[in-house]
Amino acid sequence: MYRGVLVEEGDATQVFNNPLHPYTQMLVSSVPRIDKKWERVSVFIPERSEEEVYALKGCKFALRCPFATERCKTEQPKLIEVDGRRVACWRLE
Repeated sequence: MYRGVLVEEGDATQVFNNPLHPYTQMLVSSVPRIDKKWERVSVFIPERSEEEVYALKGCKFALRCPFATERCKTEQPKLIEVDGRRVACWRLE
């Protein structure tokens, strides 16, 4: 869930091992894991004002997403079935 909007749901193991939504990918990659060598990952997520984000008609993550298109900013994606889970992202259509 990002800013009150469900972006990905499914089996926890599947979501953690192979996240599909860009927000979920960034969130999961920020968690240290004991089964992997720790590496510093530099992910820049630009700050946005509340007014900018809530003025969006589309995906609330669009202003921070490295893959966002104009469509992401103007149309809210619906949750669609992908690989046994549900994800709201135009990239996966």
